Amino acid sequence: MRSFFRRSTLLTALVVLTAPNWATAADIVPFGQSWTYLSPLSDAEDPAFDNPNFDSTWYLPSFNTNGWAGPSQEPFAWPAPDVGVNIDAFTPDNASFIREANTFLEIPESGQRYSVYYRTDFTTAAAANQLALEILADDGAAIYLDGQQVAMFNCCQATGPGDDPFFLELASATGNETSYTVLPILAGQSLSAGSHTLAVQVVSAAVDSSDMGFSMRLVSDYVSESLIQSGSEWRYMLGEEEPSNGTLDWTESNFADAGWFRDIEGFGFEESGADGVYTNDLVQTYLEEMIGTDITTLYLRRGFNVADPTKFDSLDLYVDYDDAFVAYINGQQVASSFADPDSDPTTGIPFDTRADDLGDANHESTNGSGARGELFTIDLSQYASLLNQGSGNVLAIQGINRNPSSDFAIAQIELLGTGGLTVAPVGVPGDYNNDGNLTAEDIDALSLAVRNGDTSAKYDLNKDGQVDESDRTTWIEGLRKTYIGDSNMDGEFSTSDFVQVFQRGEYEDGIAGNSTWEDGDWTGDGDFDTRDFVAAFQSGGFEAGPRAAVAAVPEPASSLLLVIGTMLLGIKRRAVSF
Repeated sequence: MRSFFRRSTLLTALVVLTAPNWATAADIVPFGQSWTYLSPLSDAEDPAFDNPNFDSTWYLPSFNTNGWAGPSQEPFAWPAPDVGVNIDAFTPDNASFIREANTFLEIPESGQRYSVYYRTDFTTAAAANQLALEILADDGAAIYLDGQQVAMFNCCQATGPGDDPFFLELASATGNETSYTVLPILAGQSLSAGSHTLAVQVVSAAVDSSDMGFSMRLVSDYVSESLIQSGSEWRYMLGEEEPSNGTLDWTESNFADAGWFRDIEGFGFEESGADGVYTNDLVQTYLEEMIGTDITTLYLRRGFNVADPTKFDSLDLYVDYDDAFVAYINGQQVASSFADPDSDPTTGIPFDTRADDLGDANHESTNGSGARGELFTIDLSQYASLLNQGSGNVLAIQGINRNPSSDFAIAQIELLGTGGLTVAPVGVPGDYNNDGNLTAEDIDALSLAVRNGDTSAKYDLNKDGQVDESDRTTWIEGLRKTYIGDSNMDGEFSTSDFVQVFQRGEYEDGIAGNSTWEDGDWTGDGDFDTRDFVAAFQSGGFEAGPRAAVAAVPEPASSLLLVIGTMLLGIKRRAVSF
């Protein structure tokens, strides 16, 4: 039986040529890739019980995955939507929605929710460079490429980078389920042409975690350039007064900061006991002057060089902070851990502000756990000429403590310029293979759901609580804006569609369920027969042009009907002769 995911070579070429910017050839392993997976449901199913070498071998290309589930399309998640707790980025009615989950896993026993393992094989026709992973892993992950650990993301409590997490391992912190994180890998190395294996172990942050999610793509030609490294030397000033008479001049690149102190980041203090022993490994510059005083803010400045601003699409700013901060580049506010009190980013925050005055702005640092600072992505398209070519750039940060008796830290500050990885769009309703387009594969997937009685919410396009023919109509006419009969998905129902389906040769071929939309199955029952012609002509779209441009619906020309009848008669006669 022919898979309903088959498409013609001509249509494949058309999709590549007309795809939007984000669907680029840089995708090596795309979103929607199929993965095999192993999801133990309790600690009694620890894979190392049956295979003592499992933890150090499961990610190798030669590992035998017999008994694993799949292959199934990512994103993966548990629980299913009807349970009510979902990954925000995979939940359509959530403000953070990006794409729908394709595969829902069985929920492990509460108190025994640890690791899920994923593997996928892929082939590259040519060598690839500047590799990066775009990943959402709730809560953390260890990632391997061809048997080599290439990244750890929020992992792990007991296992360090380079070591293999065990099944009972937990994430170092609660994961981010609202957005993806980009991780450059194999810096300065190429991925050779040929066959490869990606393997990912996703770990929970707690044994009673309420949900799990995983989605990832591997791309090439990703630009990631360090502009400011963690642990660099900064200029700083204690917030005893306004640094520039209440203006934001101190955030400009040409501000005179020669009179400021200079030392190594991170900055802060924390006391333990009466002797004032410092306990936070983050801090390299101990700000004793802030202890027991009214000083609650700290001003920081660091210059950086940009050789070519045009190659960056965004900046990644990492900051480890306790309790709040606001950041500026060349005089423009670019990131903040709190909502601006007066909603005016040009006015600045007074020097005597406390984080307690900023609402829910109290934030704990990593306290030297080894985790990276929090990521703030700066979309350069939102700023006019933010970066200057050359050395005339400055990152300025105001750190804010909650009150004089609280500990304080601004540390692990990193700034990276990134580019080449365009953002995949927010999930497209009706895009079931997650390629960003509404194609014949998607209407075939919906048709299969209707036939199988699959009532998943993603197929209920008209939100009436059912998955039926009306949802197919919504997909065809409302979302894809075309007609029944548009086999080649060019937006029109015309003679070229008949040419395609008759060339496929599946009209009443006697093989049940072998036809797709591209083959002439326009009613979605899996077969190409007379009912498809009836439905197509009843829809009234033949030779009407694109749906948005329809003014009147012409009747099918009698000469065309004669030709179609002759072709059908010829098919029948050939069928009889066999």
